[in-house]
Amino acid sequence: MQKTLYVLPGFGESTQDKPYRQIARFAKTAGYDVVMYSPKWSRSTPSDWIAGFRAQLPEKPVGQAIVFGFSFGAHVAINAAKTFPFDRIIACSLPPFFKGDIKDIDADTRAFLGKRRMEDLARYPFPARLGTRITLMNGAEEDAEDIVKSDRYFKKWTGEKKRILVDSAEHDLETGDYLKAIKSELA
Repeated sequence: MQKTLYVLPGFGESTQDKPYRQIARFAKTAGYDVVMYSPKWSRSTPSDWIAGFRAQLPEKPVGQAIVFGFSFGAHVAINAAKTFPFDRIIACSLPPFFKGDIKDIDADTRAFLGKRRMEDLARYPFPARLGTRITLMNGAEEDAEDIVKSDRYFKKWTGEKKRILVDSAEHDLETGDYLKAIKSELA
């Protein structure tokens, strides 16, 4: 059966960055077709990122479709799964920026993301009832509050699910055993 892995990087990153190239290289050796998509991060909103990614997807999946996203890439992946039947989502370091979380975002982060993005993020509740199989990963050294929120997302998810806390890893794919854990999920 044909397997396709869609790869979405974190905010401000590109699929041409080293960790994403490593993931793609490994996936290809494991028999996946790989589609790399880097959203246009600047001067755009989450709705733009989701629509841009959705435009890259076929009308219907051919074979098994898996999406991998890191940070805001995971946010894009989960929201794209509302309209595309992925077989599986691998969401790494999912940021706590869904509708119910907006009130908890600190002033510095709000200023960094900007008013338009913050207003747009408030349009997206966490889609717990998608039923899609998910692996939700965080680095064990990430912000404790982010890990707690990811644990809450995990508990709400209604489909088949797996939770992984990656030893010695931060909110950075190149720390700890993050890449090793991702490769293990793709094997």
